[in-house]
Amino acid sequence: PILHTGYISLLNKHTKATIYLPPKTQFSYSLFRNISTDRNLFGNYFRLIEFIAQNKITDYNLYNLFQNAKKQIDPKFNYNFLQFSVCLFTFIELGIANFDATNVQISITNKKSVLNASAFYNRLCMLKLSRGDNE
Repeated sequence: PILHTGYISLLNKHTKATIYLPPKTQFSYSLFRNISTDRNLFGNYFRLIEFIAQNKITDYNLYNLFQNAKKQIDPKFNYNFLQFSVCLFTFIELGIANFDATNVQISITNKKSVLNASAFYNRLCMLKLSRGDNE
């Protein structure tokens, strides 16, 4: 996980919390290699997320919810759970979607936004560009 230094600084400034950071480890790009930042692909995943919300699909965990929904919407499209998770996290950060972890339910808000407004999406784009992945 990415630790935001601004957040850690604010915690240190405003609380007496003891903050434990994981030991520095070698960064592995391999997890991100197959994640796409293509806007059209994010649109495809948004339609899947929207389908889940509109049809009130739930399950006992996010992976099963994803598996259940992808069979219903378009079994021929090669949906990927990691890409789904990245897209969902981005849409949640943008305020476009909500995820209720207790009931394993996704909802869509009326908010409109652009992908570039997501710090997570921008960081992912920068990471991919730094590795020569120009999508």
